[in-house]
Amino acid sequence: MKITELSRISGINAATIRSYRLKGFLHPVKEKNGYYDYTAEDLVSLAYLRKLRGFSMSLEDIDTLFEASDPGRMLSLLDRESCRIQAKIHELEEQLRFLDFEKQHLTESMQKDGDSVREFQAIDDKLDFYEKDILSENLPPAFYRMATPSLLVAKEVLNGPLEDRTVPIRAGVGTYQYLLEEMHIPAPEHCSLVPGGMCIGQLVSLRSLDTIRVRQLFPMMRYARLHGRIFISGTTGYLVGIRRMDDVREYCFRIRACVVPGDTF
Repeated sequence: MKITELSRISGINAATIRSYRLKGFLHPVKEKNGYYDYTAEDLVSLAYLRKLRGFSMSLEDIDTLFEASDPGRMLSLLDRESCRIQAKIHELEEQLRFLDFEKQHLTESMQKDGDSVREFQAIDDKLDFYEKDILSENLPPAFYRMATPSLLVAKEVLNGPLEDRTVPIRAGVGTYQYLLEEMHIPAPEHCSLVPGGMCIGQLVSLRSLDTIRVRQLFPMMRYARLHGRIFISGTTGYLVGIRRMDDVREYCFRIRACVVPGDTF
């Protein structure tokens, strides 16, 4: 049969079939006119080759099998591919898990408008990292799958006077303590801890991640005073999104800080 017919029967395009012939996987008879006549043996070989490629076997491994059809060798290769697929499944399950975390955070952020304040129970200690050398050198790539950009406003500012002024802030990344423990990632010594417990949070939008106007924090500061809360940590954060307007980037964060009952201000 001609290559076009073999392509139609097998569902493999002619260029791929031609490349398999050049690699020695198929052995059609070359006719006097220069065309190749593919046989039933080539169709069977092609079907077998396609199945092995479906297991993500490399052409080099398949070539080894074709050279010496050894069931033991075949089992060894299949076991290796099975382990690889199981590892990939685990990786995809982890990606799905952290996608669900991201969806939960985003949904919670969409439930309130920019001036709304929410008091809630945080599930675990949050560790945020702001030193550039720690971020670039000590944290493995897997950290960033479970991390989120964070924003640090000092607790002294949150417990300070309700006056419109500009104060410094810091931007970094952070994650929950239990996630680090699950992935056996040691926490660097230098980090900002936001303990689990009752927190007050709100949304803020910023064009600079170096400073913030205290008046933007008035909603959570006033809420704390009204309900007799004392901030015992600086803020952590979740980046809701980045919006670009006229080549200026605006960062929307949902920030929170841990509080305890205290004397009213």
